[in-house]
Amino acid sequence: MPFNVCHLRRNVHASVAVISAAVREHSGVDEIFIGDNFVTGGFVQFGRQTQQKLLVECIAAKELPSCELVKIDTEGCEVEILKNLLLEKTRAIFLEHHSRADAETIKAMLTPEFSLHGSDSGKAIGTFAFLRR
Repeated sequence: MPFNVCHLRRNVHASVAVISAAVREHSGVDEIFIGDNFVTGGFVQFGRQTQQKLLVECIAAKELPSCELVKIDTEGCEVEILKNLLLEKTRAIFLEHHSRADAETIKAMLTPEFSLHGSDSGKAIGTFAFLRR
């Protein structure tokens, strides 16, 4: 979202490169729904997204380098990203889920290599913290 990128650029050190793009399973241009506030925009409509759309550049998750810390809060695209993200160097993953089905899928995907820390609230929307075993 352009307004979030603007705030990010103001708040990071000049030596940090800010890439204005969404992470998806594919690269290219896609339509994203603008949210009812600055944190609820997303590719999936859960009720907090408006009908207004914006074209955004997307980067395929598999094109990103593996890193030690991964933080994902994409209003419904977390599973799509995790399925394509390189995690060999990752030591910790912090993410939000937006449905019970996504929560179960995420746990099944990550628990072979990561342990879940914190509690699973059992609600549709929640957060997880995973640390490499």
